[in-house]
Formats: sequence, structure tokens, C-alpha cells
Amino acid sequence: ASDGGASKVVLFDVMDTLVADPFFGGFERDLFGIDGGIKALFAIKDQDSFVQFETGALTEEQHFATYFCDRRPVDGGAVRRYLQERYAWLPGMRELASELAAAGVPLAA
Repeated sequence: ASDGGASKVVLFDVMDTLVADPFFGGFERDLFGIDGGIKALFAIKDQDSFVQFETGALTEEQHFATYFCDRRPVDGGAVRRYLQERYAWLPGMRELASELAAAGVPLAA
């Protein structure tokens, strides 16, 4: 049977579906010495800065300059390294992505 030229797409949420998100694994304690968990970080973090960064209204440098409400300095390089070093595939997800690619399913993130 013909599918009429329709494409089929599989969408995954990447963070904590395909890879572990290191942001929720002690990020605030390890980088900033903040105790009290992620809620303590969110209480002093400029949430508008993150939204503007994610939508392209701020550069990464501008985002780190406005990361906290009190504008304390943030080492953006340390943040990037911390996250990059801790991203890890969740069990079975790398294999699933490989199988999908081998089956001709286009993959993008």
C-alpha cells in the first residue's frame, strides 16, 4: 500500500530521555557552592536571562553576565566544561539511535 508520500517522524526529548542531564545532578553545588538543591539555585538565578538566551535574544556571554539576579560573576567556560564532561547516553539509547540511523531514519538534535 502506498503511503501517499507522507513522511514518518519520531521525536524524542533529548534531555533525560536519550542523555542524562547533568544540570540536575549537583550543578549548583559543584559550580557555585550553593546548598539546598536546584530550588536554591532557581531562587537566585535570573530566569529571564535563560529564556532570552534560549530564544537567541542574548549571546552566551550576555547570558553568563546576567545569570544571577545579583549579577555575581559566572565563569562561562567552567559551566560549559562541567556540562559537556557530564553528558552521558542513558542505557540503550545510543544503540537505539544507531539502529534508527541504520534503518534510514533521519536523526537531528
